[in-house]
Amino acid sequence: MAQGPFALLSHAKRRTQGTALSLVLANLVPLLGVLVLGWSAFSVVMAYVLETVIVGLYTWLRILLAQQTPIALRLFSVGFFTVHYGLFVLVQTVFIVLAVGIDDASNPAVQRELAIAGLGFAISHGISFFTHYIGGGEFRQANATLELFRPYGRIFTQQFVAIFGFFVMAALGGARVGPVVVLVACKLLVDLRAHLRSHAPREHPPSPSPADHAVSTITLS
Repeated sequence: MAQGPFALLSHAKRRTQGTALSLVLANLVPLLGVLVLGWSAFSVVMAYVLETVIVGLYTWLRILLAQQTPIALRLFSVGFFTVHYGLFVLVQTVFIVLAVGIDDASNPAVQRELAIAGLGFAISHGISFFTHYIGGGEFRQANATLELFRPYGRIFTQQFVAIFGFFVMAALGGARVGPVVVLVACKLLVDLRAHLRSHAPREHPPSPSPADHAVSTITLS
């Protein structure tokens, strides 16, 4: 049975718990924006779209530094990822902007709100990148092809929650506290579980028992 985020958190290493905390704080920024600063529903959803861009930038670095892949293939993977992921981000951004109106996207207040949220996400993902990928030495065992596809499952889930949540909020008349809390909670749980699973302790194969050793000895005899 799949473990939930809280069960994973209780078994995580201390440094993973630390990066998980930064992730939680970054995801709470849009909620605080609504509760304290009067952010709109558009700002909340676009903050998560902006996070998609930030994830892409860190993935770009992960691919370039993946030591298990020859440099030529890394450069090719970076080019492919830039085009493919860039189109994905462009399509989802245009979809949301057209759905809610271009006026909101060009509003200076909204742009300030997105800058605040984007800074939080950039710091959170940066802490994770330097803690696990660089400091933890993950880049030495990383494969560029696997890194290329790594963000898609997480991003698809995140954006489904964000876009679906936006339409729920719009149907209820804007960024009311209840719908925003539900949206942030759902997105946070999905994001936290994905983060903890990706940095879960690797299980070592069990040591062979005396009986297993005897069988292998007989087989090789």
